[in-house]
Order: sequence, then C-alpha cells, then structure tokens
Amino acid sequence: GSYVITNVKELTWVATKVNGGETFNGKKFIVANDIDLENGYWTPIGVSATNSTPRFEGEFDGQNFAIKNMKIDVNHTRASNTDKCLGLFGCTSGYIHNLELSGIVLSGETYRGKGALAGEICPASNGTPCRIENVFVDGATLTGNGWMGGVVGVVYGNLSNCDSSDVIIV
Repeated sequence: GSYVITNVKELTWVATKVNGGETFNGKKFIVANDIDLENGYWTPIGVSATNSTPRFEGEFDGQNFAIKNMKIDVNHTRASNTDKCLGLFGCTSGYIHNLELSGIVLSGETYRGKGALAGEICPASNGTPCRIENVFVDGATLTGNGWMGGVVGVVYGNLSNCDSSDVIIV
C-alpha cells in the first residue's frame, strides 16, 4: 500500500509510528507538495542506530518536493546521546529518493551521525541495502560532535546523484 504525505501532521505520524516499532517494510510514502516544518523541533524518523530499535525500511518518494525549516536539537529527541542519529530520518534502511531539504539546523552532542536527510543509513533487517537517490540539500547548519555530512552522516548503503550546497559544519 501507499501513503500520501501532504503536511507536517502526516509526516509526524510516520516518525511516531516508526519510533514506536513499525518499519513500513514494503510500504511506499509519496510526498505530494512542499512541507514547511516552520522551525519546530523535529523528532527524527527512526531516532536510534542500535539494532534493537526500529528503522524506516519502506520507500519514501519526495517527487522532487522540499521539506523545509527543520530544526533538531539532540536534547529534544528520544534515546540516549550515544545512540542518537539526527536528520529527517535518524537511522534508516529504506529507499529514499527525489527529495529536497532546505533550511536545516541540527545541533547537540551525539556519538552517531548527523545529516540533513539521515544521521545514518544501513541495511534493512533482511539484509537489503539502503538506497538514497536524487536527494539535494540547500542550506544546512550542523553543530556539535559525531560524524556529520550535508546529506547523510554515516553511510552503510548506497548514495547516488545526491548533492548539498550552503552547508556549514561546526
């Protein structure tokens, strides 16, 4: 089945479900328009990189729309600081493509990854590699410690045709 995402409430529902244990393996999400998070604190979809916590394992098609003005501070997310991954997706094992991210601010001390799209990408529970394609970041500031990147912080998967501009890493 497919889900259509048109607003912050629907995107937040995905994060809540994944962080509660749903992986959405075999499910597809389609972004139908630009979504502005209005600089409210965002809890990543799949916040932790430990094997005991759920990750998004479905497909997320941005249809070349943008998710804008996302703010994440490590102190406003669930999980211990040693396990937190920061990004729209904290840690993901899914197929994410055709998405733009802009106006991103990620901050705080974590010993995992930070990236506008995902802190970390890794294989799904069935061994399928994570794939990230056609993702563009335009404007991001990442501060603190951990492995940081404009699109993804830690990569155990495949990235293709991804790019970032105006990214500040402090």
